[in-house]
Amino acid sequence: MSIEIKNPVELAIFIHNKYEELAIKHGWKTQDSCRAKPFFELPKENQSLMIEIAECILAELEQPIIKDCPYRSNGNDHIPEVRKKVRL
Repeated sequence: MSIEIKNPVELAIFIHNKYEELAIKHGWKTQDSCRAKPFFELPKENQSLMIEIAECILAELEQPIIKDCPYRSNGNDHIPEVRKKVRL
């Protein structure tokens, strides 16, 4: 399988959908507020967190989508400047 990810939002949507799919497969119960909902119907906090995770993944993979991102595997727990570096 091959997917094309153009920005962190697309990756966040893919992660959300895959997580929900695999949770069911493994018999896990996900949050009621997130279960079987399209990404843009999730609580805003969940959307924001998933997008930030996607930004960090793309930065770690050194994708050209995020330029000069300060977030790398350097022990930083959270760097809010990551969001400013994203080109959507």
